[in-house]
Amino acid sequence: MDCWLEHVAPLRLRDTTYAKYETMVRLYLKPSLGKQRLDRLRVATIQTFLNRQISTGHSVGTVYAMKVTLSAALTRAMREELIPSNPARLVTLSSPKPSTIRPWTADEARLFLKAAKPLPYYLPFVFLLVYGLRRGEVLGIGWEDVASTRTRSGLSGRSSGSRASSSGCGQD
Repeated sequence: MDCWLEHVAPLRLRDTTYAKYETMVRLYLKPSLGKQRLDRLRVATIQTFLNRQISTGHSVGTVYAMKVTLSAALTRAMREELIPSNPARLVTLSSPKPSTIRPWTADEARLFLKAAKPLPYYLPFVFLLVYGLRRGEVLGIGWEDVASTRTRSGLSGRSSGSRASSSGCGQD
């Protein structure tokens, strides 16, 4: 896991995805499955581990993230011919319950912005509400991204960076 996380995962993942994978490995996968030999890891072992995570109170979304992270690492091990198949792909999880989110009305949004006016984060709040941006997108906005003329006002797009590294894991 450590080798994959250090040398392989950074090559293809965005920073946020890498951070999520690192968290899943550090908090859940290594403590529970880290001593398991790679060639002895079976579907039943992974299924039991994930079921236990759900039964101890973790959300289906968090457990799904554990499965995705483990599956990505095992896919790489399979490509490097360390294991013949990826047992994490055969594990099944229950579907997450759909959340019921009620968006703010225009009046609620206006009331929020009025209350936020004196705060230093007023402008990011405006961008969140008006453009529907996510937190990370708002925090990454620079003045060069803001276009303002008499006829047009908006934001230009920008892609996020990715982590860089090299090498594969092979047989450590």
